[in-house]
Amino acid sequence: METLLLRIAQPKGNRQPGKFVKCQDLRHTFRRDYKADVEEKFGQLAGRTKVGKMQHAKPVDEGRPALGSFIRKGLALKARHKGEQHKARGRSNGSI
Repeated sequence: METLLLRIAQPKGNRQPGKFVKCQDLRHTFRRDYKADVEEKFGQLAGRTKVGKMQHAKPVDEGRPALGSFIRKGLALKARHKGEQHKARGRSNGSI
């Protein structure tokens, strides 16, 4: 309430404006929405149709490990990253 009163009255000695509780800067949201609206209108003028957003495909086997179907027995894995040698073991159940 005090912040609203200070914004309306604007006393000379108060140079720092107060902030509203739980307020958000909506400039980014407004700018993004405005650009999307303008692009849609120009697209309609140019004869383009609206294209939906891409959706990512969900993995078929959500519960199974990714390497489970490729490894029959144990498999030794080696890799070099930033000059360091790393070793791991791939198990038949798909865990590393």
